Amino acid sequence: MREIKFRAMTKPPKDFGNYKFESRMVYGTGVLQDPVNTWIISNDNTKSLAVGTVKHVVKPETIGQFTGLHDYKCTEAYKDDIVEDEDGIVGTVEHGSYVVTTPAYSIRIYGYYIMWIDGDSSTTPINSVSTCKIIGNTYENSELIT
Repeated sequence: MREIKFRAMTKPPKDFGNYKFESRMVYGTGVLQDPVNTWIISNDNTKSLAVGTVKHVVKPETIGQFTGLHDYKCTEAYKDDIVEDEDGIVGTVEHGSYVVTTPAYSIRIYGYYIMWIDGDSSTTPINSVSTCKIIGNTYENSELIT
């Protein structure tokens, strides 16, 4: 069974005097939203949610879920990772629907896939990530896909 994991960039507080907080990637086992914030939570499963949980306020648009797959170096693949194939072509791990077209038919598939940044925005099923190398993610390394 696939582990359910999430990651996201932390959201620095709006005002904390002269101290500057840097956003950083945090990992957890769940996402919690209240009327004000979105949290990545990591529960140790031995205590109540309030006591046994590490919580980080995050930017909701940066939440990525673990795909259940790994690259060729056994690095976990998450939504919005940047990957590079053996030919040096770069792509991003996406979630949603995509169309596979053959001469005989077209079929719409839902789930994780790689969107290649090779001029024609072709897509590949996510299982091909095992032959790729994860080189970053779109939030910390956006220069890799421009």
